[in-house]
Amino acid sequence: MLADTKMWLQFLPSLLLLLTAAAQAASFCPEKDVISPCECTRDYENASVSVYCSGSHMSAAEMTAIVGRLQNTTMSRLQIIGFADLTEIPAGMFSDLEIFSLTIRSSSRPTMNAQSFAGIRGLIELILTSLGMTEQPSVIFPSVSHVEFLDLSYNRFTTLPERIFSPFRQLLRLFLQFGSLTTIAPNALGGLSTLEYLDLSHNKSGFIKPGLFAEMGQLYTMMLK
Repeated sequence: MLADTKMWLQFLPSLLLLLTAAAQAASFCPEKDVISPCECTRDYENASVSVYCSGSHMSAAEMTAIVGRLQNTTMSRLQIIGFADLTEIPAGMFSDLEIFSLTIRSSSRPTMNAQSFAGIRGLIELILTSLGMTEQPSVIFPSVSHVEFLDLSYNRFTTLPERIFSPFRQLLRLFLQFGSLTTIAPNALGGLSTLEYLDLSHNKSGFIKPGLFAEMGQLYTMMLK
């Protein structure tokens, strides 16, 4: 037994080097001619990659083409910000990408369909803020039902229908602040049994019925003002 342990300890440094090299190889910035004018940064300590695409440097069509060239790329964050001409999130736009966090922000109410976010691997955070949305993008919820962090703040939807977020199986944090909510159905948050943090602050809704939170046994922080 002692001999076996010594043998494994002998190979431990090599094994750690191999695992580190594999992690670094899995996350790397694409070549500039593939990604430009989007920008890529790499955190060598955490072997993670972040890609940032700004509407001030390119058109939405150019950005969409770049994202299409990133198939089979692994990144910690993809940020798509400030595209006034982004009118649609087409089906399969992010297919075969492995992304921890996806942000689409400050664009002009792009339409979405059931396949817009289909095929993303490893998505934990989805941030769709300041998009001028007047309705919840519920059509995409089944395809991103595994996310743990959902931010829909700074939009313009006025209602939360019954059980609108029920497709989410493991949602922990939900952000709906700074919106135009006036009507919240009595069981709008039904099904969110894993939710721990909820922000409904800075909306226009009045009295909220206590039953709204009946199924949220894990909730420990709630912002309502």
